[in-house]
Amino acid sequence: MNTPLRTLWRGFGRRGPLYALVQITARCNLRCRMCQVWTLEQKGGEELPTDRYPEMARFLAGAGIQVVTLAGEPFLREDLPAIVRAFCAEGLSVRLQSNGTLATPERVAAVVAAGLTGVSFSLHSLDPARMDWLAGREGVLDEVLAGVEAVRATTRGRRRFLRILNTVLYRDNLEEVPALVALATRQGFRLSVIPIHVSALRTEERQFVPHLGEALALRPEDRPRLEAVSAFLLERRRRSRTILNSSAYLRMLPRYVEGGPLPWPCLAGTLYAFVDHLGRISACHELPPVGSVFDPDTVRSLVAGDLGGRSRTDRAACPGCLLPCWNELSLLFSSPSAFLEGVEANLPRVRSP
Repeated sequence: MNTPLRTLWRGFGRRGPLYALVQITARCNLRCRMCQVWTLEQKGGEELPTDRYPEMARFLAGAGIQVVTLAGEPFLREDLPAIVRAFCAEGLSVRLQSNGTLATPERVAAVVAAGLTGVSFSLHSLDPARMDWLAGREGVLDEVLAGVEAVRATTRGRRRFLRILNTVLYRDNLEEVPALVALATRQGFRLSVIPIHVSALRTEERQFVPHLGEALALRPEDRPRLEAVSAFLLERRRRSRTILNSSAYLRMLPRYVEGGPLPWPCLAGTLYAFVDHLGRISACHELPPVGSVFDPDTVRSLVAGDLGGRSRTDRAACPGCLLPCWNELSLLFSSPSAFLEGVEANLPRVRSP
């Protein structure tokens, strides 16, 4: 049984998380308005050296983690292929979450050769000026599209390689969704959407901006437009495999602007976990660290699925979110339809163009 399907099977008898988002750097070459990962560098952006990652991979694999996504801006690390190899050596499926601007053909080829199984690139608009404004500098759209092409060319014929375009939905790009879907289809990628977030729960090292200006925030009056986006994506999902989000997730999109908890069971710390650039682990990147991934006691809590119990308390105080990285995994093992769609998403794909 291949790794994704084995993960689905193991999820029903789980004891501890299956998935970890691992932030291997606090650096980023962009200054995106909807994200503050890059501000962590200003607060002290030390990074774990290369030789710590084989140890981290052994701890995570021993705790039952089967899939990791490497985040921050991973292509800023020259040792990225070695980090990918360290996780792959422990049998983990490894993906990258990147803005795509540094994904040159040479860098993509190196990480694919190291064993990479998927990439997620950020693309929020096909309008060059809009992308420049969102990302904080000029020329971003062309760089991202070049990265998309590098992945397409390098992984052509790899039916198991997962290619994702991540689009943050905000007030001014809702009408661009059909064009973004069309681009993803042409390039052999799958589109994943997320409404721009303003979480009431804040940690010292927050990942999303605490206050959004009128130019970005989704408002209750935007609900009809979100409903149109949801309906369009649901229809495309029925007709093709371009849309990565589950149907259950897409149906929740219009409700997000109302505020308050959404109807999905958060399993942070039980089904998934977050590891920051210093090796500290938490149930979610919005929750405070509970210990080090290198600490055997913390790893035992991870295996038990409660991270020492503290995660349950923090999770109870969370105002809720609609982050696909956590939401979709929770739905996968709580919704029959989402589970079937998860199986479909991990079946062999047609060859990329």
